[in-house]
Amino acid sequence: MNARANAAAAAVIVAAGLLSAAWAFIVPIFQATDEAAHFDYAAEIFSAGRLIATPGARTAWIVSPYTRYLLGSTDYFRVAFHSSMRPPPGYGTVAYYRRLDANAPNLQRAALPAGEVSYIASSYPFGFYALEAVWMRLAAAATGSLVATFFAARLLCVLLMTFGLFCNYGTVRNIGIPPWTSVALVAAVGFFPLTTLVSSYVQPDNLAYALVSLTLLLATQLGRGRRPFATTAVIGIALACLAVTKYHFFVSVAVPVGLLIVARLWTQRARLATVLARLLLLAVPSAALLAVQLAFATPTYASSGGGAPLSGLFGPFYDALQFGIAPAIGYLAHNTLAALLDFFVTGPNAATYWGELGLWDAPLVIVNQPVELAIRAVIAVASIVVAATLVFRYARNAARLCAVARRRGIPSAALLATSDPLLNAYVFFAVIMFALYVASNNAYGAAGRQWYPYVFAPFFCAAWYAPRTFPKARRMVPALAAVAFAYAVVASGFATAAILHRYYGPSDAAVTNAVPRAAQIAPDDALGFLWPIQGIDFHPLVARSYRVAFAPGARLWAGGAAIFPARHRAADAVAVVIDGRYPAATIARQYNFQIGEATHDLTYAYSGFFGTFGTVGLDEGAHVVTAFAHVPDSGLYQAVMPARLFFIMRGTHFSDAFLDRLERAPAIAGSLEPVQRCSPDTSAVTGRLADAPRAGSAIWLSIDGAPYAASLRPDGRSFDAAISIHTLAPGTHRVAAYLADPPGYRRIGEPAALDAGSQPRRFSLAWSVPVSPQCARALAGGAP
Repeated sequence: MNARANAAAAAVIVAAGLLSAAWAFIVPIFQATDEAAHFDYAAEIFSAGRLIATPGARTAWIVSPYTRYLLGSTDYFRVAFHSSMRPPPGYGTVAYYRRLDANAPNLQRAALPAGEVSYIASSYPFGFYALEAVWMRLAAAATGSLVATFFAARLLCVLLMTFGLFCNYGTVRNIGIPPWTSVALVAAVGFFPLTTLVSSYVQPDNLAYALVSLTLLLATQLGRGRRPFATTAVIGIALACLAVTKYHFFVSVAVPVGLLIVARLWTQRARLATVLARLLLLAVPSAALLAVQLAFATPTYASSGGGAPLSGLFGPFYDALQFGIAPAIGYLAHNTLAALLDFFVTGPNAATYWGELGLWDAPLVIVNQPVELAIRAVIAVASIVVAATLVFRYARNAARLCAVARRRGIPSAALLATSDPLLNAYVFFAVIMFALYVASNNAYGAAGRQWYPYVFAPFFCAAWYAPRTFPKARRMVPALAAVAFAYAVVASGFATAAILHRYYGPSDAAVTNAVPRAAQIAPDDALGFLWPIQGIDFHPLVARSYRVAFAPGARLWAGGAAIFPARHRAADAVAVVIDGRYPAATIARQYNFQIGEATHDLTYAYSGFFGTFGTVGLDEGAHVVTAFAHVPDSGLYQAVMPARLFFIMRGTHFSDAFLDRLERAPAIAGSLEPVQRCSPDTSAVTGRLADAPRAGSAIWLSIDGAPYAASLRPDGRSFDAAISIHTLAPGTHRVAAYLADPPGYRRIGEPAALDAGSQPRRFSLAWSVPVSPQCARALAGGAP
C-alpha cells in the first residue's frame, strides 16, 4: 500500500507542477501581483553580478532596463488591473516572443541607473533574489534570450513548489497520517488555485514555501533519532536561507523548531558539549547570513498612503495611544474583530486566498455566482470551526501539560508541548499575522498570498488535527481529506478557465471621452466613489504618502466605481472631466475585487472605472476632477462623489506670482475656525461656508504657499482637514482657505494660525484624552 501511495503522490506532485508550468506561460508577463518589482530586484542583482547595497541610494519601483523594457513592450500599464483589456495581438506565439527578443536590451551590457535601487532591496532580504539572479544568469548564458530568461525565472518557482509538495508529503507521513489520506491532502495543496497562481510567477514566497516545508519535514524526523547532528545541521542551513528570504516566516519556524531541539536535549540530559554543538549548528548559519543581509541593507517598511509617514509599522497603534488607554483598547478590540472577519470570513485577505487570480482582477467562480457564494459560506463556517477547535485543543493540552509537569517533571512536559512542530509553527505564524494586522491597522495590506508558505497547514488542520481533537470525529478524517481533494481539483479547473477568459477571451472594453452637457446631468448622485488623483508612476509601497501636487506635464489617472442599486446595475460608462472642460479617456466595467467581496455580487464587482489624462497646458494652481456615471438605459449622467483636487506646481510650493493671484481672489462668505491640536502629531483645520458651493468645485488650504486638500462635510457647507505636524517646520504657520471654482478661486474668510512648534509626546498614560467634535470629524475624513 505504501509503495502505491508513494507512486500516486509522485504523480500528483508532477501533475501539479505541470499545471503551474502551464500557468507560467498562460499568464502574461508581469500580470501577477508585484511580479514586476520582484523580477526587477533579481534582474538588478543579475546585471550587477553582486548583492545590491542600499545605504544612501534612492528607492524606485523599477530600476532594471530589462524590466522597463518588458513592461513597455507587453503593454503592462494598459492591461494590468483593467479586466476588459487583453494582451497585445499575438501574445504567446513564437513570432511575438521573437519580436520581443529582437528589440530587448543586450543581456550582457545593460547598465543600471546610478544611485537607484529597487524598493524591494530595502524591504526584503536578498535570498530569493540572489537565487533567481544565479538561475537567470545560467538561462541567459544558455539561450541569450530575455524572454527565455524571464520564463526560466518563473519555472524556478514551479520547481520550488514541487519540492515543497514533496516535503509536505514526507511531513504528513512522519506525523502518522495514513498513506492515501496523505496523498489526498497533498493533491489538495498542489491543485489549490492559490498554489498554482503563486508558484507560476516570480515571487519570493515560493522559496519561503520550499524552506518552511523542508524545515518542518526535518523537524518531524528528529523524533526518530536518526543522525541528529546531520539533521540539525541541515535544519540550521534551511533556517538560514529562510532568514534571508522572509523574516516572519523564519521566526515562525525557528522558534518552535528551536524549542523542540532544546526540549529533546533537556530530556535526554545531553552532555554540555553536545548541547553547544547542536545549538551552534542550528544558530550559526542564520547569524552569518543575517549579518550579510544587514551589511548590504537594513530592513525598512513603507508607510501607508494618505498622510505623513507613520512611526513605523505600529504607527496606527501609537497614534491611538496618544488619545489614552481606553481608545487604544477600543482600537485593539475593533481591529481584532476585523482581523477575524478578514482572515476567516470575508474581506480582501479571504478573497485573495480563495478566489482572486492574476492581478486580483480575475475572479474564481465555481459553476455560477450562487454556487460560489454558497461554497465561500461553507468555507467561512468551516474556517471558524477549525480555528475554534484548535484554540480548544491548545487550552486542553495546556491543562494536560500542567498535570504532566507535576507527575513527570517539566522536561517531559516541555517535550510534549514542542513535539508537533508543524502545528506549533502554523499557529505561531497565525498569531504573528493577527498581531501585525491588529497593531498596524492592517498597514501591510493582508492578502491571501502572504499565507502561501503555510498553504499546506490549513488542509492538515481541517482534515487531521481538528477531527482528531474529539474521539468520535476521528473517523471523519478520510472523508474530509476527500472533500479537500475534490474541492481543489474542481476549483483548479474553473480557475484555469477564468485565467484563459481574462487574458484571451473577448474584450468588452468601452472608452468614454466626453463632457456631459448640463441638461444630461441628473440631480441625484450615483452610489460610488472617485479615488484621489495620482500619477501614472504611483506605487503604494514606494510612495511615502498620497500626492496632491504634480509637476507640469505629468500624466495622471482617475479611478473609482459607480453602481445603481435601484436598477441592480453597474455604470456601463463613466465620464471623467477636468475643470469642467477637459475629458479624460475612461474605461468602465472594470472588475474590482474589493467591491465584489464587500457586496458579494459580481454585477457590482464590475463597477470600476479608470481614466488617464495629461496636464500639458494646465495652469499652475488647483484643478478639480469630477466623474459622471451614465445611468443605464437613459441619456443621463449622475455625479460620482467626491470631486477631487490636484495641484500643478514646480517644486514644493507655489510661485510668488500665483500666490499674488490668490491674494487678489474675490472673497466668499465663510470663516476659518481656530486651528486645534488633535494629537501630538496632528492638527485639525475646520471652517464653514455661508452658502453651499456649486457642483464641480472643491475646497483647499494653503499653508505657507503649499497646498492641502480639504473635505466638504455632508451638510454641504462645513469643511475640515487633518494636517500632519511632520510636514511642517517648527513655528507658526499661516493657513488660508480657498474655493477652487474653475476657472477661478475665491478666498474663504480670514487666515488662521497653526502652531507647529511643540514636540510631540511619545505616548500617553491617561485613561482617555477628550477629543473635540471638530478634531474627530477632521481625523475621520482627513485622509483621502
